[in-house]
Amino acid sequence: MTSSHTPDQPAESDRSPAPTTLTAAQVVAHARFSEPGIDKSSALMLLYFVTGWLEEWNGRRVVDAGFEAWQHGPTDPGAHARFAETLPKRLRLPDDQMLELQVEAVVTWGLGGKPGQRKPVHSSALISAAKATRAYEEAAAAGKPAFASGPAIPTDRVTGAFHELAEAVAAGTTDGPSQPGEEERAEADRQAEAKRLRAQLAERFDTGPGLTEV
Repeated sequence: MTSSHTPDQPAESDRSPAPTTLTAAQVVAHARFSEPGIDKSSALMLLYFVTGWLEEWNGRRVVDAGFEAWQHGPTDPGAHARFAETLPKRLRLPDDQMLELQVEAVVTWGLGGKPGQRKPVHSSALISAAKATRAYEEAAAAGKPAFASGPAIPTDRVTGAFHELAEAVAAGTTDGPSQPGEEERAEADRQAEAKRLRAQLAERFDTGPGLTEV
């Protein structure tokens, strides 16, 4: 019997899964879930930071987003237009838990800490931080940012800007999110297992025999 695939085309079972790619809407939805009532500017700045940091940490473009230098900061025009219809939704990536942890790390950093530990979010701080990146500064200097439009920010400039930020964070000269590692993954696994066990117990009590039954 001959194989159904040629040596140049590996079988489906031999192929590595395609790297996870996120949409801008997924990131904005998670931001809205993480901070109920978050304003549009803050959510869009978080999208910018998630896009930049995830590319720096993974060595590839993870979030499908493109930015322009608007007056209020680097903005993805499509995400801006669809903000009202992008409902809050927690990001779940069971097949790529580390990526899920990375998104959460950036969003938590941008919002100033974990729920219950942070102060109210002010968009001005996120806008100032985003506008201070070299990618935005160079694009804004070359064009004319307006309220709802502006010059495009080249993706390679975003890549370079966040690489510089990562070096500055490592040197301790600026603030930035901490990249999750295996310790954070193990903790997330423990929490997921505890949640699964609690759900099993709840289901057992809900569907099991009553206390008065013999």
